[in-house]
Amino acid sequence: MSRGIAAGLGIGAAVLIAVALVVYVVRVQGPGPPATPAAVATSPTPTATTLPTGTPTRSPAGTVAATPTQAVSSPGRCDTYQAGDIPIVPLRASGQWLKVAFDAVRPGQSGHNRWMVRFTLAETAPAAATIGLNAAASGPSGPLQVFGYEAGPPNSESVRVTAPITLQPCGAPGLFSGVVVLGVETAGVRTGSYTLTLRDIRRPEGDTVQETWTVALTCTVAPGAPGATPATDCR
Repeated sequence: MSRGIAAGLGIGAAVLIAVALVVYVVRVQGPGPPATPAAVATSPTPTATTLPTGTPTRSPAGTVAATPTQAVSSPGRCDTYQAGDIPIVPLRASGQWLKVAFDAVRPGQSGHNRWMVRFTLAETAPAAATIGLNAAASGPSGPLQVFGYEAGPPNSESVRVTAPITLQPCGAPGLFSGVVVLGVETAGVRTGSYTLTLRDIRRPEGDTVQETWTVALTCTVAPGAPGATPATDCR
């Protein structure tokens, strides 16, 4: 029995020594390295993007990008007629840019008549046109006396003119731009065949020409003041 007790004591002593050694090692070496924290995901730093020069950008919905304003002239705005206006002889070309039309024969003062001729000039014309005041009219009874001239825009009041008319290209600045109606006042007109000639028309090309119309007119007496010399309206 004494041998068993001795063996037990020996084992206990060995265990105590082992524990003492572990404690000693822990104290000498110190605590282990601190745990490395988990890496935190980071977002890449945003950078500005530069658009290439001249690249168009979209405007936000509901807005309109501002653009410089331009005066744009419609190609047909100077050589069109209002609804219901029917010329006796429609527009025809006189050279490359100028057009002419024989619009009407209207009643005038003191039994006279006014021959209305329209001139239009395209916006692409390189220069103005000049309309001379040199007309001649003749009918069944021979030449008609010419008393004067007037000019103005279509369907508007005319004014007396005593010097050649300068017609600027359509859309260009000027007293008459793109279109003008010349009125030639003559002695009274009655039903019959007539010829009207306009001379001294200088076109943008630089040449001077004349335009002639020969027409058969049907005239009716226009209402006038009592006692006044009757005038006619002709088609």
